[in-house]
This record gives sequence, structure tokens and C-alpha cells, in this order.
Amino acid sequence: MFLVGIDASIIGVAIPRITASFRSLDDIAWYGSAYMLPCTVLQPSFGAFFKSFNVTYVYMASIILFEAGSVLCAAAPTSTAFILGRAVSGCGAAGIFQGALSIIGYTVEKKKIPLYYGYVVSVFGISTCTAPIFGGALTDHVSWRWCFWINLPIGCVVLVLVPMFIRVRLSNDALRKMPVLVRLRRIDWIGTVLFTGAFTCLFLALQWGGQIKPWKSPEVIGLIVGFALLLGVFVWTQKLMGERSLIPLRLLKQRTVLFGSMYLLLMYLALSVYLYYIPIYFQAIRGTSATNSGVRIIALDVSRVVFVVIAAALVTKWGHYMPFMVAGSGIGAIGAGLLTMLDVDTGTALSTIYMLIWGAGAGIGANQPFTALQAALSENDMPIGNGITVFALQLGSALAYAISQTMFLTEVFHLVETNPLTQNISRSAILAAGATNLGRLSTNPETVRVVRSAYISAIKDVMLVALVSVCLAHLALPGMEWLKIPVDKAGEQDEEMVAPIKEGNESRGN
Repeated sequence: MFLVGIDASIIGVAIPRITASFRSLDDIAWYGSAYMLPCTVLQPSFGAFFKSFNVTYVYMASIILFEAGSVLCAAAPTSTAFILGRAVSGCGAAGIFQGALSIIGYTVEKKKIPLYYGYVVSVFGISTCTAPIFGGALTDHVSWRWCFWINLPIGCVVLVLVPMFIRVRLSNDALRKMPVLVRLRRIDWIGTVLFTGAFTCLFLALQWGGQIKPWKSPEVIGLIVGFALLLGVFVWTQKLMGERSLIPLRLLKQRTVLFGSMYLLLMYLALSVYLYYIPIYFQAIRGTSATNSGVRIIALDVSRVVFVVIAAALVTKWGHYMPFMVAGSGIGAIGAGLLTMLDVDTGTALSTIYMLIWGAGAGIGANQPFTALQAALSENDMPIGNGITVFALQLGSALAYAISQTMFLTEVFHLVETNPLTQNISRSAILAAGATNLGRLSTNPETVRVVRSAYISAIKDVMLVALVSVCLAHLALPGMEWLKIPVDKAGEQDEEMVAPIKEGNESRGN
């Protein structure tokens, strides 16, 4: 999980240098989407693999796949090769994430599972906070490629330790004794392919529309139609597959699952926008180094992690999660509104305060839908419910990259091409300069100033996307069920919690 956390967050501070190295500013969206798309859609499939095959072997295979993607990214000669490496890493990350949860479920007493899930989330949060700092240092003083080479020694250590220390105990392994082909047929391959194809069409349409091709072009329209058709066929196949489907429709109709997923999608869409474009703001507009931008954005991550812990402790004590969802999205909207005010002359103190406020709101509310599932779903439905909400979270992140890049580049191109001082600068020159080499576009300081003004205007548009997303998250709140989770009394669990624990231990593996 530390590996996955690093890979998901370290790229933000390295992107400006990567775009300059490959002259690929127009590929920013795919640096994120190529990773998030497979990591998102393959999680249910990996869950089926962990249920059907040896948990340790599947987990180790996921780590090897992740490491192979890291090597390809580190050694990539072109932007296309780098994107391919990100996609391979995303496939491995899906297995690592799902495997960590599966291993905990198979090896830990049920009453301790929430505690161990907390360990996993804490490690992920720590890596998210620290990765931008040493990622910026590596980018400034060595090379951005070492942001990916660094995964190898960590991964090798894990590959040695996992078979030594992981001892999975199953009370019923009848499924694993079935023929391999029977186990493979239990996986919803059709649903996975249809879903992946549908959202690939959507991301291509968002990336090409208004940039590479006009929105009215046959290619873009065809992609949008393809997305709709594939998604329709996917829904139909899910209905036919029933409980064996990739995403059971029965659970999608459950209010807390549906509206909680909407809330997560919108909140994490905004968070992903900030993780990608705030470093661009600091490096391209404020002229800071990658290391310095990594240090500055840590205010957002630290605030978020601290308030996640505080909110979790309060919900554990009182049992009510909805007030925290309401407060979190409200405070997050205030912070998102303030971040739209970032400008060329915004002071470090103000930008830090803006990030702290947004991080506090996200920490208080963004993870509460996971808690809500504990109160709304039965024990048997929990794994599927968690899979749906995690999918929504990562889908929001993947959509953020595509939508924000469309807004960003459209505004930059428009302002540069309509200003007399910069109308001779081609789009290809802007893309080739990347986010850190704007000074190379012209020897005239006034011309460079106009380009920087175009950048800050485009960044403000992207910040508006995040603000709208946070505000829309409020629409999910009335649909949530206002339930209460059982709380501890005098340090002991409630009787209504003990019974499910005993029953779960007796039926583990069924």
C-alpha cells in the first residue's frame, strides 16, 4: 500500500518536468487516466481472482506487474511508452489494493478488521504526504525517472517478505479445488471488457474534443455514441449475470451505496484536480522548484489526513456519520471557492490557508460513505458495497484528469491565439514548452507575461471545475440514509455487534 500511495501522488510534482522532457503537455490527462482506469475497473476482477486462486501467489503477481510498469515508466523513451507503463502499473495497483484488503479479511480476527484497515489507510496517507517532498527532491536533483526507479527496491523487499510471513487460513477452500477453467469462468470477463471499453471511449472523447479534433467531428461523436452503447450493453449483461456480475444492480439501487458513491466520485474528482494542477500553479506561475512545490502542497495532504483521523474518532464515539458528511462538504466548498482566487501575486501564507481549509473539509467528509456502508449493508454485501464505492472514488479521479485537461488547454490556446503579442506562438510550441519552460517561448518578457497570464486564467478555470464538483456533492446528501453505527460501551462492543462477529467467524470462507 505504501508503494501504491507513492505512485499515485509522486507523479504530481514530476509532471511539469515530464511534459518538458517529452514535449507532451497535451498528454497530462493520460498520465493519470492510464493509471487510474485499469486500477479502477479491474478491482472487482482481482477480487474474483483472490477468491478463486492462491491469495499469496495472486498478490505477488500483482506486485510484479506493478514493478514492471514502474520500470517501463522509468526507462520510457517517449510519452507513449510512459503512458503504457502507467497503464501496466495501474493493473498491478488494482491487485495490490484488493489483495491487501483480502489478506486482512483472511488472516485477522473479524473484530480487529476495522483496526487493520485503519493501519492500511494510515500507511497510504503517510505515503501520500511524504511522496511529493522526496519526489520533488528527486526531480530537482537527480531525475524525474527516479520517482519510478525508487519503487524497485521497496517492491523487491515486499516480494521476499510476503511468502515468508503471509499465512492465509481458510475454513473452506472448495472453490480453489475446482478446475482452473471453471474458476476462470466465474469471473465476469464480458462485464470487465465492456466497462473498460465504454470508459476508454469516454476518456478519448474528453481528451480529443476541442483540442485534437472538433467536438462535432465524426471521431468524437462516434466515441460518445460508443460509450453510450457499450455502457448500455454492460448494464444489460449485469442484469443477466445477477449476483455474479461485475457490479450487481441490486446493490446500486440501495440508497446509501448509490448516493455515497456519487458523493465519493465528486469529492475525489476535486481532490485529483488539486493534486495535479496546484503543482503546475506553483512551478509554472510562481516559478518554484519541484521540491518547493512538493513542500507547499503537503499542507493539503497533512490537513486531510489529520482530519480523517479526528472525524473517524468522533464517529466511532458517537456513531453518527451524516453530520460529518454535511460539514465536510460545506467546509470543502469554502476551501474550493478560496482556491479559485489563486493568482500570480497570491502569497504563500494565503495559498497554504486555502489548501488547509479544503483539506480539512475533505478529511472530515470524504471517507464517511465507507462508514455508512457498515450501517446500511449486511455482512455478506459489504465486500461488494466497498468495491462499488472504491470504484466510484477512483472513477472520479480518472474523470478529473480528462475533464480538467480539456478545460485547461482550451483556455490557454484561446488566450494565446487571441492576444496580438502571442498570436504567432503555435499550439505545438506551447505543448513542447511544457509547464516549466514558458520562458523559452519568447525573448520578449512581455510576451512571456501574457503566456503566464493565460496559464493562470486556465488554472482558475480548472479550479472552478473542482468547486462545481464539490458543490454538486451536496446533492447526494439528501439521498443518504441517516443511520447510526453501533458504538463501544465501556471499551467493549455492543451485543448487536458481537453476534455478527461470531457468526462471521463460524462461516468464514463460505
